[in-house]
Amino acid sequence: MRSTILTATITTGLLAALALTGCTAEQTDTMASATSTPTATAGVADVTGKCVDGEATPVQNGKKIDIGDCKLVDVMGKGNRITAGAVDHLVIEGNGNIVTVASATEVTTIGNGNKVFYKSGDEPKFNERASGNTVRPANSK
Repeated sequence: MRSTILTATITTGLLAALALTGCTAEQTDTMASATSTPTATAGVADVTGKCVDGEATPVQNGKKIDIGDCKLVDVMGKGNRITAGAVDHLVIEGNGNIVTVASATEVTTIGNGNKVFYKSGDEPKFNERASGNTVRPANSK
């Protein structure tokens, strides 16, 4: 009877150790992928400001940046002059940017003192979460 209990205890311990080993390996793989180099495809900041997979996130300061048509443009830098094509959603987190778009459906400003000009289409929906921001037709410059 004692050998049966001892065998069952050892077997249970070995199975538990194997199960934990599988969990540890899985966590290591997850951690490795979480620390990989970020890219613009994940919607992270990108110094080039290029539109990749429908997203552009320029982070530079005091630059002239040209972006073509892009679903989402999220401006994080400050003091930039940005030109973009048709944009679904323009988000400006930085301060003092001048952004001219061919057209935009929606503009959200989180930073202060930004100017947005749209060349065509209806006036974009404007969500101002800060102060001193404007959205106007390009012909009113």
